[in-house]
Amino acid sequence: MRHHTLAIAISLPVFPAYAIENKQLTVLPVIRVNAENDPFINQSIVVENRNADNKTLGDALKHLSGVQSSAFGPNSGAPVIRSLSGNRVQILENGQSIYGMNSISGNINIPFDPLFTQSVTVNKSSDSVRYGGNAIGGSVNIDSGLIDTAMPNKSSQLELVAKKGWNDFDAKGFKLNLNNQSNFSTNVLFSSQDMSAYKIPGEGKASVCNTGVFPTTGGVNTALADACQKEARIQKNYNTASQPYIDQFMTENPDWADGSFSFYTDKPTSVWSGKTYTNPVNPKYVPNTQQYTENKINKDVTPNYKNKLGNSYLDNQHFAIGSTYFLDNGRIGLSADSKKSEYGVPGFFLENKSFQSTSDSIPVGVKTDQRRYALDSEFNFSPLLLKQIQFDVSKSVNTSGEYLGSKMANNYKFDTQQAELLLKHRPVEFWNGFIGFNQIDRKVVGHGNLRYLPNINTQTQAVFIKEKLDFDG
Repeated sequence: MRHHTLAIAISLPVFPAYAIENKQLTVLPVIRVNAENDPFINQSIVVENRNADNKTLGDALKHLSGVQSSAFGPNSGAPVIRSLSGNRVQILENGQSIYGMNSISGNINIPFDPLFTQSVTVNKSSDSVRYGGNAIGGSVNIDSGLIDTAMPNKSSQLELVAKKGWNDFDAKGFKLNLNNQSNFSTNVLFSSQDMSAYKIPGEGKASVCNTGVFPTTGGVNTALADACQKEARIQKNYNTASQPYIDQFMTENPDWADGSFSFYTDKPTSVWSGKTYTNPVNPKYVPNTQQYTENKINKDVTPNYKNKLGNSYLDNQHFAIGSTYFLDNGRIGLSADSKKSEYGVPGFFLENKSFQSTSDSIPVGVKTDQRRYALDSEFNFSPLLLKQIQFDVSKSVNTSGEYLGSKMANNYKFDTQQAELLLKHRPVEFWNGFIGFNQIDRKVVGHGNLRYLPNINTQTQAVFIKEKLDFDG
């Protein structure tokens, strides 16, 4: 019996394979991915990003095997490498960490220029020896293209970009390179992306928010109502036409009434304190009607936008300048850049609304501002013992804030200073490696009534060594 079942299971894939061979092949668009053979990184992939239609860093990398985007709404997405993200995947720009609130809070986007970022290098294996515990899941290094590693072919070059998006952001920018074709090169760039809202078919809330709040079994589906951000309740109203008489005593003594039902009765007379009252006929009386009617209230506490995704606006701006001085055996580069972003987080509202509250909502908005200054130097040597020296220094000030409407809820400023010295060597042909020294000083200061992190001062020093013996090479 087992052999028979196995035979059927094996034969199943044969039929769809035969059918596919007879279908017309569809040619998919080419995605350009370059794999680099780094002796110290087993799974390094370089993704070119020139003028790509990527809104976030996660969007730029999500097509890679083993990499996804966290996608906290359309305006924020961080790379997830084999299910690890946040402070377990090191995010670098030109080899230096750009950690901020983006490593802690999913709705804070990583500063990223989708227009002029030169390339992104992804290491999908653990890079903790090089970058510590924050790279246990790998690392992502953004090459901004500000500091040239080689002299451009032309003495000047201007790149202009203008894009009109349909249900996508509008983008514009320029990048200007000027050099003397000898030893000095400078890049200046500006870019911006903006969008008012994403268009969607139908309503922003699912149809079940209208059809499923009051189940056929009765009552209110409160869990669904909360998820749909609805005020859902059943209100019982007394039917004044259900009783044939008006209670005369209650009419004369309204303070004794417990509600509107007290003023009506099914008796022609009433006795109160030994006195008989004749009850007049109720002119509204309708025979055989229920005493109470139900009014089902299903009101939006937050707006149900039609044909658009609410609070999905985006406004990014990037201005940067970088210069490189080329030496006979290396280069020295300096850069300064500023990235500002302001965007909405669709569907998220911090306040819990009461039943009697109005439909005026308080949307969550995010504002980020990163200013970064860096020195990037590299010196090459012909002797095998010391092959290359790299010395990098950077200072970044990353400010991220969450806003409820126009009011700031919390704001955090990450002031980070980094320095790294890397010595690459190759004593013999089959032996190469590097020794590195790293220093990071970080100061975090928070503001706002809804802040959830304390002020922090950290200092990190590290020495790392990595060697490789290749007897087959």
